[in-house]
Amino acid sequence: MLIPSTSPLHSPPASLSRRQVVILDGIRYAIEMAHIAYERLDRQLQGIGASFTDTKPQFDERATAMLDAWSIVDSAHRMADLVTNLPGLPNSTWKRLFQDRTSGAAELRDCVQHQLGEIDGIISNGGQLWGYLSWAEFRNGKHTGNG
Repeated sequence: MLIPSTSPLHSPPASLSRRQVVILDGIRYAIEMAHIAYERLDRQLQGIGASFTDTKPQFDERATAMLDAWSIVDSAHRMADLVTNLPGLPNSTWKRLFQDRTSGAAELRDCVQHQLGEIDGIISNGGQLWGYLSWAEFRNGKHTGNG
């Protein structure tokens, strides 16, 4: 579990409104779901990388990896949306930085949510409907660039 059981996200202060509590619960779930998907994706890619030869990974390996990768994007987008709409949260520097650093998740999510609108561009420019998934392994303190 990424968020410790002692975190206020598990037991919000009684002084918060019901709306704040519901949004904080949504943030907690989004964080935990992204964390679980990331751990599964990491294990999946390590397994594919360990057995990587001249053959492509099996379809179910690729689909599982894409499922978890898109789950991370969706959870990040959901969390950013919830943080932005949390009542009582001041517009401070950290909030603006958070919004800037999570804006890419919204762009990626929109591409998947509106796939039909992307098909003509994919056909004319090349590409994949669900995008590409690539990774680099970290060995001996350096990224290998393989994967």
